[in-house]
Amino acid sequence: MAITSLLFFFALLFSCYLSKTLVYGAAMVTCSVSTKGKFHGLRIASRYGPCSPLAQENSTPDSSETLLKDEVRVRSINSLTSNMYTTLDQDEQKGTGMRLFGAADIGAGNLVVMVGFGTPKQDYPFIFDTGSDVTWMQCKLCSVNCQQTASIYNPAESSTFSNATCSSSPSCNYSINYQDGSYSEGYYIRDTLTVLPNEVFPNFVFGCGQNISHNKFGRAAGLLGLGQKGSNTLLSQTNSKFRKTFCYCLPAADSSRGYLWFGPQSLEACQTSKFTPLVTGPRDSTFYFVNLIGITFGELRLNVSSYFQSSPNTILDSGTVITRLPPSTYSALSSAFRKSMSQYPRAAFLKPNLDTCYNLENYPDVKIPSMVLHFENSVDVNLDSTAVTWRESNSQVCLAFAGSEKEDKLTIIGNHQQRNMNVLELADDRQHAVEMKPLLPTFKSTPLITNQGSSTTWIQCKPCINCYEQEEPIFDPSQSSTFSNSSHQYTQNYHDKSYASGYFAHDALTMSTYEVKDFEFLCARNNSGIFGEVAGVLGIGLSDNSLISQTFSNFLQLFCYCLPPTENSSGFLVFGTTAATTCLPQVSTPLISDPDGYNRYFVNLVGITIGTKTLQISSNDASSLRNTIIDSGTRISRLPPSVYSELRSSFNDLMSKYPVAPKSGLMDTCYNLEGYDQSSIIPPMILHFDNSVDLNLDHNSVVLSETDYKVCLAFAEDTETIIGSHQQRNVNVLYDIVDKKVGFSAGSCGN
Repeated sequence: MAITSLLFFFALLFSCYLSKTLVYGAAMVTCSVSTKGKFHGLRIASRYGPCSPLAQENSTPDSSETLLKDEVRVRSINSLTSNMYTTLDQDEQKGTGMRLFGAADIGAGNLVVMVGFGTPKQDYPFIFDTGSDVTWMQCKLCSVNCQQTASIYNPAESSTFSNATCSSSPSCNYSINYQDGSYSEGYYIRDTLTVLPNEVFPNFVFGCGQNISHNKFGRAAGLLGLGQKGSNTLLSQTNSKFRKTFCYCLPAADSSRGYLWFGPQSLEACQTSKFTPLVTGPRDSTFYFVNLIGITFGELRLNVSSYFQSSPNTILDSGTVITRLPPSTYSALSSAFRKSMSQYPRAAFLKPNLDTCYNLENYPDVKIPSMVLHFENSVDVNLDSTAVTWRESNSQVCLAFAGSEKEDKLTIIGNHQQRNMNVLELADDRQHAVEMKPLLPTFKSTPLITNQGSSTTWIQCKPCINCYEQEEPIFDPSQSSTFSNSSHQYTQNYHDKSYASGYFAHDALTMSTYEVKDFEFLCARNNSGIFGEVAGVLGIGLSDNSLISQTFSNFLQLFCYCLPPTENSSGFLVFGTTAATTCLPQVSTPLISDPDGYNRYFVNLVGITIGTKTLQISSNDASSLRNTIIDSGTRISRLPPSVYSELRSSFNDLMSKYPVAPKSGLMDTCYNLEGYDQSSIIPPMILHFDNSVDLNLDHNSVVLSETDYKVCLAFAEDTETIIGSHQQRNVNVLYDIVDKKVGFSAGSCGN
């Protein structure tokens, strides 16, 4: 499936290594890596550095060899994204039953990570590449160039190995062809993948390489592909836990290590205040495209060509080493660099493509100007001297950029310019992102009413014009150092004539261990209604200023709740990927658009069963039911008049032997069950939703107890169909806004 709306994040505040001490031109040598607390990410190492699991490879390539391999990769990337290169991209070659992939050349392959496969788990070193889709590794009986340092993976020695099921190739074979003529051939299998402690994925599909041509991969076990195209990519196969979210920080130097995180941990490890959209590239490409709109070198904003105005033309690639720019842009940058270095002697070119070099042997205190890459959405990525230059030796320093062959070739941001930088990528259909900062306490916890029918979060604020009494102290903005307000006045009105009126403001919102800086809410100073003694309303509707939208970067628009089964018990509200694992439903029903545009949660209710009888619903009523609101702020459910009438009639038939009691407010069907066992008398109900999703209601949800013995049918008639909180009690309800679905599962509020 094509990915059409993505987000890409830069964060420049954190170091890949434990020590933050820097020496000019390079990071301080260390192999330690840490973010916050105990480290559970994958460590990224420079392939030929002392921290690498492949440090004992036969030889370390010199710069010319690295740059030559890099040039081959860049040419293959440009070929794959243009009409110059004919690929059999994931098509079955006639008569062979083999799936063929045209792939970008591996290039320098200068970054490696350790990943676990099989049971018992064994860790293997993989080349790390965001420009590749397929994850593959050498397998016994591998026939050509099997030279990895670790024991070669043997499927027969893993208790969780199985053959893969392939719909597009009868033999389940694959062949990955690289443009330089090298290749990896084999067949697809399944086994357990372990990427992080306690993050295990059974039946992971990957390529079991039997024939690996050209000694391109050295002693690495294979390639870990973090591309985004296809259903068998690592991101797709781990989507249930990781939501196609990952971040990395590439090693600042060969003698240090970086890290790779997945899922919610990546959001915490790579917190950022800068984001720019990922955009869809040509031919549904696997690469990560962004819009680079300008470059500043030192104090000079380069007069770049109109090339950057036509998107998408820029990719972020971990497998390319040196950043490539259009010839005209590179010429302007090279000219500015030469001008800044005019007092120093020139040095020979560093083949094949670093042509702006200087000899600094007798100049220990050279100050290289910084550089800024300007991306869409006002994202500025600052590059220090270590990213601007390539240090060939203690004396020779070159501008670490190269010009492309032609003006219409891709701009590629290479890994040399990404070093020591947190890069967070959300590779799924995401629509919003907000700032993320280190977690800081703000003010005392305050109880709020949670309401998914409301989008605006408001809280009573001092100084009050008209505030009702609340249990906790009223929020005083003057006591918060992070508070800021606006002149935008607003009144939140409710159907029961309640209201909250004030002005929009911003402050830090803290929920458990997560903080959202600059959270927008209504600072309400004139309020009236039946709010009890709580401070306000926590709006978890769907608008742009709702809690769900403003915490997108933290929680990916996922949340679930379990409402308390009784007045004397408690439930829970969980956000983010944890919500998906806490409230995992068997099946989900689609969320549909609010027909009135109020950003409420609508689903399609298609039927109701009471006891053993399924109600007969007319076509007109069926149309009304197909616009059903799920709302935690409404207590008892509402049904169209004729549907409610049939439900009431069926309920009365089943309760005919018991004494009737007076109606109670909206509830007009009540019984006196003094002396009876309610659990055995009251019939169960099932609410049937689209996609064969059934919400089972026990007797506690079918009726509402007015006293120990008086119960009333907990439904009422209305022009709108609403599933209220009483019918959601002790049910796990999971909302996935991105995938537009809601699921139900057996409640666990007591846990």
